[in-house]
Parts: sequence; structure tokens; C-alpha cells
Amino acid sequence: MDVPICMLLFGHLLTVAKYSAQIYREIAKQRITASLESSPALWLPSQEI
Repeated sequence: MDVPICMLLFGHLLTVAKYSAQIYREIAKQRITASLESSPALWLPSQEI
């Protein structure tokens, strides 16, 4: 197991970036859902109001 330190760091950074992207997507989804619930008239077509 003679892996360079830079390769280990790079793999760690990729993993962290992947997880933070998933977390960010979840937060964005929750924010969008909350704003949809607080102002549905902006998002629904005018027929449904």
C-alpha cells in the first residue's frame, strides 16, 4: 500500500465534495418546498387559483 499522500488527499476531497453536494441539494429542495408552500399563487397556473 504505497499510495502517495496527494492521492489520498484528492480522494478525500472528492468524497467530501460529493457529500456536501448531496447535502446542499437537500437544503435547496427544502427551501424550494418551503417557498412554494408560503406563496403558491406565484407557482400555480392561473387556472388553478
